[in-house]
Amino acid sequence: MLVRVTQQHSWRRSAHFCDESTITSGGLSLIGEGALITNANSSFQATINGLVQCTDFNEEFDYSSGQSSTDIVLPVDTRLEFLYTSCCWIPLLPPDLGSDWSMRLAIDTHRRGGNK
Repeated sequence: MLVRVTQQHSWRRSAHFCDESTITSGGLSLIGEGALITNANSSFQATINGLVQCTDFNEEFDYSSGQSSTDIVLPVDTRLEFLYTSCCWIPLLPPDLGSDWSMRLAIDTHRRGGNK
């Protein structure tokens, strides 16, 4: 089953620099780090690069943001988890627990009821 995974991330601009020339480079200058990787316990293994094309930035608040899409073929009738860990992300407020955290993406390719 072909699935398009779209990622949109923001990082500290001081760690992943972006400016107008980065944006207008047409994707030649990617920002970010890390990858989405399937859970080690899964029989299906895949990696989706975490680099994104810069779409905006803010000097005052020290952030760079970007987006990218990746098409990936996944097995049908399964539930997969992709894990992502990284640093240099904007801390969550409140409370500020730091900028090192992780996220999990769950994709379920089972057919929904009603043949949808």
